Amino acid sequence: MQWLKKAIERIKQSQLPQNKLKNGLIMQQMQKNKRQATKQKTDQALRATDRERSSRPELLDHAVHVLPDGDEWIVKTAHAKQAANRYQVKEEAIERGKEIAINIGEQLAIHKQSGQIQDVLSY
Repeated sequence: MQWLKKAIERIKQSQLPQNKLKNGLIMQQMQKNKRQATKQKTDQALRATDRERSSRPELLDHAVHVLPDGDEWIVKTAHAKQAANRYQVKEEAIERGKEIAINIGEQLAIHKQSGQIQDVLSY
């Protein structure tokens, strides 16, 4: 009977990595699908979520900006020499920009592909 329990345990252990692998692949595919859906959003669709610009543009002198840079999006604090981060997907850049803006207590300025300000969020 002891040998049966050990055999069952070995079978369970051998199946565990396969389940982890399957779950990992499923998660990767879900993340890939989400990125593709975000990339497919047009500037017009993003424009639909525009809010009014800040009534005090001088406050943007210290803000965190999400800016287009060719096919990429960069997160950059005002007056910084180089970008803090680079992303292929705008939504990922916005998430990182929010984190930075919250940490330093500044505004987040989200730009359109054209460079114009799309949205300003205060934290």
